[in-house]
Parts: sequence; C-alpha cells; structure tokens
Amino acid sequence: MAASLSVALLLLSASFAPIGVSAQSRAEDALFNADAELSEPPKVTWLSPPKGHVKGGTVVTIYGSRFQRSTNLKVRFAIENEFDEVEATFVSESEIRCVSPERDSVHTAHVTASNDGVVYSGYPLVYTKGSGTFLKFIYDNSNPGCLDCMQGASGMNPDFVNEVWRVDNATGPYIGGTEITISSVALSNGGDGTTPGQRGHNQQQATLYGGVGSLQRYSNPVGGPGAPHPFSVDPTSDANGPPVTGTFYPHYFLKCQFECEIDHDVDVSTPEITQTSEWIPAKWIDYTRIMCLSPFMTPPKKAGLESLPATVCKIR
Repeated sequence: MAASLSVALLLLSASFAPIGVSAQSRAEDALFNADAELSEPPKVTWLSPPKGHVKGGTVVTIYGSRFQRSTNLKVRFAIENEFDEVEATFVSESEIRCVSPERDSVHTAHVTASNDGVVYSGYPLVYTKGSGTFLKFIYDNSNPGCLDCMQGASGMNPDFVNEVWRVDNATGPYIGGTEITISSVALSNGGDGTTPGQRGHNQQQATLYGGVGSLQRYSNPVGGPGAPHPFSVDPTSDANGPPVTGTFYPHYFLKCQFECEIDHDVDVSTPEITQTSEWIPAKWIDYTRIMCLSPFMTPPKKAGLESLPATVCKIR
C-alpha cells in the first residue's frame, strides 16, 4: 500500500512540472480581464412590471445589455432617504431578474444595476433621460380596487372612485378548487346606481358586481408580462415600463379571501352562518387580473336534501 501511494505522488508531481511563469502570467491576465469585464457596468433600457406594492416582493425583470454572470450581480433601488441593494439573477446578457425590496413610503425609485456590486450603471439619483443608466420603479400602497385611497381626501382620488370587478367563473362546488379570474374592467362614477366612492371607503371588502350604466372603462395595455415588447418602448408609458392600469400589484401578499353566508339548516326562519376562508395566495396575471382557487366551504346538512342549495359568496 505504501509503494502504490508513493508512485501516485511521484506521478502527480511530475504532471505539474511543465507549468512555468508564462502559464502563470496567462492565468493572471485572464483573471484581470474577467475583473475588467465585471467592472464594466451594464446598460439598462426597460423593466417589467414597472409598479409594485411598498411591501416589496415583486419579481422585476430588467432588460438591457452587457449583463455578466456574476455572484455580485446586483440591482439598486434608491431615493433620497431609502437605499437598498438586492441580488439579481442572471438570465442572459440582455436580461436579469430581482425582487423589489420593502419600502417605507410611496415613491418612484431610481433603479440601477451592477455586474460587480461596486460600479453601477448610473450614479445614485442622477437622471439623464435616454442614457441607459437608470430606470424607474413605482411603489404604491393602494388597496386592491381603489387607487390612492390610502391617502384620503388629500390624495389623487379624493372621491374614492373605485374599480368595477367581474369574475369569469361565478359557480363552483362546495369542495373548492375552482379557478376564478377576477378582472378589473372599469372605474365606477356612480352610473351603476351608487354614488361615487360608496365602495371605496372600505376596499378591504370590495364587492364583486357586474355594474351597468356609465363607466370609465380601462384600456390596454395593462402592464402584463411581455406587453408591450421590451425593446419597443412606448414614449408615453410611465417610468420606462408599460402603462399601468389597475390596482392588482404583484407581490408576496397578493391574496384572496372568500366569505359565504351559508344556510346550514336550509330554513329561511333561522339566520345564515357566515363562513370565512383563510387568505389564499393569488396568481398575478396583470394589473387588472388575478386568479384564485375557491376554498372548501361546509355545505348545508339538512337530512333528505335531494340537491344542495346554492350559496352566494363575496371575494375580498
């Protein structure tokens, strides 16, 4: 055993004998060139989605050029009094992804990127339009259904005008599992028989309804993935991204809740029992559409029922 070990060591030693100063120099040059490439900042031209909630958690795709695969690939979100750097995932030389950090307030953040975590595409808060050095990401704290209603009468929406929501699948079994797409199709100005803002004061419980009458309908695009194409920039778009319509923001806390008034004994003379589900994670489609799976609800249990009666539920 000792002899075989000695031979192996001798052969290993011999295999390294040809390495000389020239090979070492080439290795140092390669390392220097790699460092030089990483220190060259990328150029950023587009991001999507361009708007998210102050809670953070929005997966942001940034397009541009000169992105390098690096363990120090980072994206910076900055304003005067908030400054965050987050890790980015390399997709290609023209695309990276990151997750927006949580912020303290509503604002528009200055977004830059870096290959080495040191040299960024632009200096903090230095704005040069069309330079490819920075992008913008809008942070908002609106509840679903009512833009800027958290700001009250002093905000952009003092009348609490809220959205009209519709569902594509209005029926499903008590056992749950029905895919329901909630779409925000318009803004209500009272033409559906209500006064403007009647629903807006409590958007934690925005009621689904098929409003009729005078409505301000939303127009496309709504800022969904890939719409419009990232390299066909719309000069009228907001903050280097697709125009934003709607208040469904992509983030960790986007969820649905179902509340059903169930007549468990199928007796109109007795009160119905309210059954409320847990908060269920929603799938973000775009700023005007999300998808939720209906939860299990306890069905009526009266003996002798040939079929279960329908129950109307609200979705928050």
